[in-house]
Amino acid sequence: MKEDYEPFVYVEKSEDEITQLALDIADGKVYGTWLTEEGQDPFLPFVPFRGMMMESKQFCQDVMDQEIVHVYEYYSNGRRMLEGVPGLAPTFFSCHDINKSDWQKVRAIIDKLQEAKKQFDENKKAVMAEPIG
Repeated sequence: MKEDYEPFVYVEKSEDEITQLALDIADGKVYGTWLTEEGQDPFLPFVPFRGMMMESKQFCQDVMDQEIVHVYEYYSNGRRMLEGVPGLAPTFFSCHDINKSDWQKVRAIIDKLQEAKKQFDENKKAVMAEPIG
């Protein structure tokens, strides 16, 4: 372990941050490790996080102790190594993390948003199927 290592400390997200993150995920603005396909390295797109994981055993322990379950970043902050290649994750030189407790809150909001969209789509179909006039 390097002597200049500063312990990793997760900062709980505010209710507003959790809500905004959920809305942005549902809107397709965020790439996160939850999107990783089986067999892929979930941290590969996140250069700084991956570097810390490889460099510091203490960082890895801090991440596990604080129950970090996902790393994410907004697509607008990413670069694609090969533009236009389907399925290729962007590369990020910045990232955010989220712990288990905050992720459960985000996930609950996303689930509610998806259910509301489903109901809206079903109602729209019913309205569109009604004869006009």
